[in-house]
Amino acid sequence: MSTSRSCLLLVFVLSVVGGTSPVLGQTATLPGVSPPAMDGETQQIPLPASLDDLDVGGGGRYIALHFKTLRKIGIFDVNQLKITHYVAANEDDTKFAAGATKLLTVSGDKGVISRWDLATGERELSQTIKLDGPATHALLGSASDGPAIVGSGQRSYDGAGLLVDLATLKSSALGKSGLQRGFGEGAQVRISANGNVLGIWATGVSPSGLQSVVRTGDQWVGRYEHDSVGYIVPSPDGRILYTARGLYTNQLRRTGAIPGQMSLSIPGIHGPFYLTVQSDSSPRQKPSPPQVQLKLVGDDRPLAVVPHLEQVLQSDDNWSRQVLTIDKRLLLIPDAKLILQVSNSKDELVAVRFDIDAALEASDVEYLIVTSRPPLGVSAGDPLSYQIEAKTSGKELQYQLDSGPDGMKLSPTGLLTWTTDSNSPASSQIIVSISDDTGQQAFHSFPLNVAGGNDKPTLSTPPASPPNVATTGAAPQAIVTSAADVGDSPVEIELPGAISDLAVAGNGRFVLLHLKELRKVAVFDVSEGKIVHYFSANDDDTKVVGGATRVLIFSQLQGVVSRYRLDNFQRDLTVTTPFAEPIQYVGMGGGSEGPALVRTSSGSGALASVELRFLDLETLRPLEVTWSDGHRPHGVYRDRNAIRASMDGSVFVVDGMGAIRLAGSQATVTRDSSNVGLLPSANGRFYLANGRLLSSELKPLGDNTNNFGAAVHSLTGSYMIGVDAGTRSRFRNAESSQSRGGKLYQIGDQRPLVTIPDLLVSPPNDRIGGYQASTLSLDKRVLFVPEAKVIVTVPYTDDRLRVLPFDVQKALDASGVDYLIVDPAPQQTVALGKPYEYTLSVKSKRGGLKFTLDAGPEGMKVSSDGKVTWDVPGSLTAALHPVIISVSDASGQSTFHTFEVTAPEVARRAAELAAAEE
Repeated sequence: MSTSRSCLLLVFVLSVVGGTSPVLGQTATLPGVSPPAMDGETQQIPLPASLDDLDVGGGGRYIALHFKTLRKIGIFDVNQLKITHYVAANEDDTKFAAGATKLLTVSGDKGVISRWDLATGERELSQTIKLDGPATHALLGSASDGPAIVGSGQRSYDGAGLLVDLATLKSSALGKSGLQRGFGEGAQVRISANGNVLGIWATGVSPSGLQSVVRTGDQWVGRYEHDSVGYIVPSPDGRILYTARGLYTNQLRRTGAIPGQMSLSIPGIHGPFYLTVQSDSSPRQKPSPPQVQLKLVGDDRPLAVVPHLEQVLQSDDNWSRQVLTIDKRLLLIPDAKLILQVSNSKDELVAVRFDIDAALEASDVEYLIVTSRPPLGVSAGDPLSYQIEAKTSGKELQYQLDSGPDGMKLSPTGLLTWTTDSNSPASSQIIVSISDDTGQQAFHSFPLNVAGGNDKPTLSTPPASPPNVATTGAAPQAIVTSAADVGDSPVEIELPGAISDLAVAGNGRFVLLHLKELRKVAVFDVSEGKIVHYFSANDDDTKVVGGATRVLIFSQLQGVVSRYRLDNFQRDLTVTTPFAEPIQYVGMGGGSEGPALVRTSSGSGALASVELRFLDLETLRPLEVTWSDGHRPHGVYRDRNAIRASMDGSVFVVDGMGAIRLAGSQATVTRDSSNVGLLPSANGRFYLANGRLLSSELKPLGDNTNNFGAAVHSLTGSYMIGVDAGTRSRFRNAESSQSRGGKLYQIGDQRPLVTIPDLLVSPPNDRIGGYQASTLSLDKRVLFVPEAKVIVTVPYTDDRLRVLPFDVQKALDASGVDYLIVDPAPQQTVALGKPYEYTLSVKSKRGGLKFTLDAGPEGMKVSSDGKVTWDVPGSLTAALHPVIISVSDASGQSTFHTFEVTAPEVARRAAELAAAEE
């Protein structure tokens, strides 16, 4: 395999994004799909009449073709490329749906429903069902054995839905919520292959609507955006919605590139593959023949161009008002190595040989893809045996079971086995991680149901001793930052790809660089001055945050969150994402042990609601806290709400809302929507906003006329760096750049301590503003790590790091400033009945330091050399103890050093008592 390939990590996962996995109906056994014999690269297959509608069944093995003039439905066998038998469709308005092994027909107004065998064409059962008017839709996942959905009603869009059990054909009302478009005759509906997700749009109004309906337990939950995207077709696993305007998640969040024009996307019948058709003409123009391209979910680059197709586009495709929309006229069937196209005359099918394996081999993309379809379920007492199949551009594959029920096993070759009985959990979430010899990693996650199993809630737990994964029992070792050896001149480090976002970890030692195009997170070690590791970032919608000793990577399209250690870069825990709604922002203190703060939303519309939730770093489960004003802060999606955390994790800033201070399980909110771009200091006691320094209460400090301009805090310590704003020019020169200088300040002192030349390389025509300007805002472009004696910057090309040597002590000594600097205290905790010690870190040009304890708990002392001691009483009743120490030097300068000492045991007891009283 060529080493010049671009790296891409992809995975086909069969489960539904959300907090609760849908429960499937019957266990489906799919017929085999294989490449048919063909005389050449294409083959025309005449049809007996003009085609009116079609539906896919057998997981791609069968195509049900409706011929109204013949009053028949032909069953087309893809393996043989011919119609093998017909079933009766005696009414012009017959509705039909194909599943894994069965076909349903419903008479339009008589309420007669019949079940047919797809393989033989024999009718097996007929039944009457009570409809709310004429039948409007019949829906059944192509890889599912039910339940089916039958829609009916007189109204254009709001028809009722019935769930139909495929075994008995008995029906029940479909429990639903949040539907703006129902099952009326004016709505078009598509269903995912697993039968768990619907896409619905209207055909006679504008906007036509963007709606998904996701099965969650016994309920079908709808989400709606008042927009027009043409057709809406769920992916086989229901995670992605394919439309005439690109891709969305089933929670209506756009994924991938935002197309500048119509971008018709059509999912494969199975697998992570899809076709795109770029429309180069408006609906009023005669369509021009565009290219049809093969792509993989998670990457916008084409893998191959599909040859030999007829005219693909029709004038209605942008609006999707006709019955045979493009998703029904163009069928990609990977297992058959085939594309089937309905001719524009509708009287023939065109089979085009298309080998996806060959297309992957010929591409320059590094890939790791799961191609097998997991079982939907198993009956209690029956053994489960599922061979996971994957393709990689590498050589060796390794499989690991991360989550599953007790007794489940996974062989080194990917064979998943389990012996079930009546005590087996009725529903489990399975997570298998797959890696190859190139370092790529993917997750295969799916729900597994046991018919006749124990339906009491049971947590899926990781195996006792998963191979190649560090155990969670041993805590990660502390990360220590040492001085970097970079010489006396700035060093530029070119990166293998552009930075899309970054986070800080290891208390400033590590910078986590999300290289989105490469599907990787690079770990830059500030002390060593180089990239020391790469984590896999599996999809476009990856979020990354770091703490003192661990890293969290959220793979949203795959629905999992993984935790990695920083002392050995090993993954030690993977769970399904514990939030039902998609995540927009995550923040965590880079020197803390959590928690992380997560912002989720109910959709992507202007008025979609958002929520803030804490995530416990140890369990990767939501952490319940008590909010100071009695309820969790909330907002709307249109607010940016970026999250920043103090290095020690004590404070979280939510842009547009204010600051949240977390102490134990108590969250105190200081609301402020006026100060845009709040940046907390390392210890969370000060903020920068709009060029001004604010107190912990978000009040201005010092001279109100003083403005630090574009400024950021140091990652550790009590420094600030103000960056020269630069100038604007009417004449933009994209090839040029300018170097901006900066000034070093101590928090609380408006005098610049040191001037820093040649700090940041940026475009000449842009002023530097707050962090709303872009994802890589100024606080992520200027990273001052005093212990490492460097300033790391990200030039505005985003493809390199620039490491500037900067020894703050030498710089201060060389300046003419009489400085007195007290470094902020790290988090201070005490144990009951144990002695406590902490020594202040102070820098003074004149020396002669004196320390005075002005406030603190009874019995606390400070020595002449700045050592704070306290014999903590075992009977302590207060959890929080403010401390104030005044520091002065021989120059007559003085400053106050403030910090808090907390007793976690007392806080825990208080929380337990409060909970008991509630």
